[in-house]
Parts: sequence; C-alpha cells; structure tokens
Amino acid sequence: MSDINEKSNFVFEFQPVTKLFEEQVRLHPDKCAVASSKESFTYAQLNERANRIANSLIEKGVGCEKIVGVVLERCCDFYAVRQGILKAGGAFAVAAPDYPDDRVQFIFEDAGVPFIITTKEIAKDRQELFSRLSCTVLLLEELLENPNAGNPDTRIKEHDLCYCIYTSGSTGKPKGVMLEQRNLLNLIEYILMTRKLTPDDIVAEFASFCFDASVIDLFAPLTAGA
Repeated sequence: MSDINEKSNFVFEFQPVTKLFEEQVRLHPDKCAVASSKESFTYAQLNERANRIANSLIEKGVGCEKIVGVVLERCCDFYAVRQGILKAGGAFAVAAPDYPDDRVQFIFEDAGVPFIITTKEIAKDRQELFSRLSCTVLLLEELLENPNAGNPDTRIKEHDLCYCIYTSGSTGKPKGVMLEQRNLLNLIEYILMTRKLTPDDIVAEFASFCFDASVIDLFAPLTAGA
C-alpha cells in the first residue's frame, strides 16, 4: 500500500482533464474517439459537440460549483455531455433512465442541480417525474444546436467540483460523493501511467454511467488518444 500511496501523491502540474482531451483533438482530429453500434465520432466531432453543449450551458449560467444532472441512455453523446459540462466549469451527477422516480428525485434534489440534460424521448417518457422537479430540463438536441463550437475559455481550478457520484443506497438513502478536478486528474494520470494507454488502444466501456468506474473508462482513453 505504501507504494500506491506514494504514487497517488505525484506532483503533476495541474491542468483540467478537458485540456488533456483538447490536446488529443489537436493531435488526432480525424481519429475515432468513441463508437457504438449505431454511430461513431472522431475526436474533432466529439469536441465540437461537447463545445456546443458547454457554450449552451455557460449561456444559461453554469459554472464553478454548479452540478448539472444527466439522464441519458448509453450512447456516444454521453461522452460529449460529460465533457461539455466540465468544459463549462460545472460538475455532473448522473441518474439512469430506468431508475425509479423517487431515486432520481432524491439524487437531483439532494445535489441541488439547477438543470438536467436529457433527450426529447426520455423527457416524454418521464414527463411526470420531471414535472415534479424544481430544476429546468434541457434537451440534448437543443443544446447541440448552439452555433458556437469553439473551445470555451473557462478557468477551471484544481479544487473546483468535478462530479458527484451517488452510492447504491443499500444501507439507507444514497449518499453523494463529491470529487474535485484534481481528484479526476490524479486518477487519470495514474491510470495512464500504470496501464500505459496509447493511441493504438481500444477500450471497452462496460461500467454503468452511474458508477465511478465509468469515469476511468470515459476519460482515460480520451486523454491518451485511444
């Protein structure tokens, strides 16, 4: 354990993980970044979609310490949404579309989210649930219509909130665990250092987006050009 602890206290110069991703966009714009059975995005396409989402959120007042809720099926745009929220300077909290109403309501009310990002289809299916929430529902399809596809010049600091993951609640009510930007950077740098990811690698995303393991699967490959 001592070796692991020593490695976890490394002295990398802080920079947001979104900047590491943008560097891979510069290096590999036409390389496939994410693919599903239905679609795929290059690094340039994924970054453009993330930027349209980020600039939409910034216009709505999302910034430092603002948590944005996410309710999406597994899809390529999930990657754009998470990157977009972080690019805006905010943090994300995720609930699965098939979660019971009371769990979704508890998570987002407990996290104090001002906005929830979802699709038109999910918003229609869960209309009754969303109508009970005090936050504003933002449709992904509309966020992607923002004409500004440039990288936002957001100042992101190491102690800014990055994401909030909720426990399963098996011993009571779910509890939100809040992670800072520096926590995400430390995790990703450690994964890159120990797993030695390269642009030639392909990583399978298998973890639920509602659990912490998905953060590694999502961010590590995109900061390595994989």
